[in-house]
Amino acid sequence: MEHHDESVAVIVPVYGQPKRVGDIIGKVLACDYAACRVTVIVDGPPTDEIDAALAPWEGRIRLLRNGERLGKTLSLMKAVQGVEEEILLFIDNDIVLPDDPTFIGQFVASLANADIANFPIDIVGKGIFPRMMRMEFLAIDLMQTIFSRIGHHSPAVVGMALGIRRKLFEELGGFRRVVCEDMDLGARAFHAHARFAFDSKHLIVSDGPETFHEWMNQRKRWAVNNIVWFNEHFFKIIQHAFGSPRFFLSAIMMFLPTIVLTGVFVGLRQIQLGNTLPLIYLVLGNFSFSANILFWVSHFNVFISGGLLPALGGLLLSELLYFALAQRFRVRFNPLDFIVYYFIYSPILIVANIVAWFIVFFRIDIGFDWKT
Repeated sequence: MEHHDESVAVIVPVYGQPKRVGDIIGKVLACDYAACRVTVIVDGPPTDEIDAALAPWEGRIRLLRNGERLGKTLSLMKAVQGVEEEILLFIDNDIVLPDDPTFIGQFVASLANADIANFPIDIVGKGIFPRMMRMEFLAIDLMQTIFSRIGHHSPAVVGMALGIRRKLFEELGGFRRVVCEDMDLGARAFHAHARFAFDSKHLIVSDGPETFHEWMNQRKRWAVNNIVWFNEHFFKIIQHAFGSPRFFLSAIMMFLPTIVLTGVFVGLRQIQLGNTLPLIYLVLGNFSFSANILFWVSHFNVFISGGLLPALGGLLLSELLYFALAQRFRVRFNPLDFIVYYFIYSPILIVANIVAWFIVFFRIDIGFDWKT
């Protein structure tokens, strides 16, 4: 069978509100890829809003209803039961898919030599937090591009729109009931030497948190996931990493942060390239807490050794890179937003991460509404 003939199961979970599920169904069914079926699973009690959003598509999709709230993980696993398609594409119901009839076909083509795949992400919403998270995801898009092009393996994936071969999904035992089921699945795929692809041709748009409360709840959830993820996966990945040079390259970029980043700091200072350090740590800060700290240490070092002008040069160099990334992935870019991100949001992010990790470490009740 040719790869372009492989069948695809698009699975969309819905809970509480339909959000953009109707738009997602319409765009998928409008694609010029015949071997594709949409499954929508409604978690929790039915609502008039959800029924109204799904009514136009009755008979054209596979619709499952839990009747009670089972949680996202159990809902997705229930939706996969009975699926016979070779490729699974999990799509959150709050995202905007590209308005492109070739979307599914090109996505399948990107998986021709891979087992699991992601897309570039843009964050939208009202207020400052979505605009700041847009910068964070630009760095994530860059790192996933590097993982796919150089190492062909990625130790983490983003679950907003996640493609995976059903055979691999079943071999891994599917999603597990953890805080971030997508990150956990990505790590286990990494253990299994699964090949990673990044479909950079199609931009996925998602809503970001619009209030401080929503943003902090997200940070707390990510902190819980990071601690659980580190305890279970870190040493396994390091053990597997030495089996392949490319595998080792992907692992060392993510999982030896303090040693690697400190070595970069010392090495670039020795060869008089210290002005590039803030840029490097700004990008890596989305993956490593130590990079967030070293970002400001390097700033202080540049300012003390060279004054204000080199420090501003680091800002300009960083902004040019992020602008280039935004152009590459067709993401909107505001230079003023980046300056706020660079000087204000980054230090706030460090403090927020410290607080979130403190809450998790001392097992303080964090009280977010998230059923796995």
